Amino acid sequence: MLTEGQSLITIEKRVIVVSIIIVGGSLTFYSLPVFLGALSGSLIVILNLLWLRRIVSRLLFKGGKKLYTALQLVLKVLILFAFVSGMIYFSIRGYLNLWAFLLGLSTLFLGVLLEGLISFVRSE
Repeated sequence: MLTEGQSLITIEKRVIVVSIIIVGGSLTFYSLPVFLGALSGSLIVILNLLWLRRIVSRLLFKGGKKLYTALQLVLKVLILFAFVSGMIYFSIRGYLNLWAFLLGLSTLFLGVLLEGLISFVRSE
């Protein structure tokens, strides 16, 4: 039986591991825009997961107020939109690499994929 938010926590751990690998790998390019792109994309994903877990656990397990939770979700989406828009602006200005930023954002997919593969191997 899973405890409160345990599956989200394991996915967060996998995403953090993948983020460290990608940000560390970006250092091999010796380029500040590539490093900043990978770092900012990874940080957005990690912060989004932490905030999402907090909202979901409050809503499902602690009986949070639905209006407050809905407002918090809307605020989260607006802040994420602003951050991603800002990162695209900075990539256009040349301060960070857009491809590295997108690779940093893909750490969510790669972390979920890694967790699925690990769970599959453990189940056999």
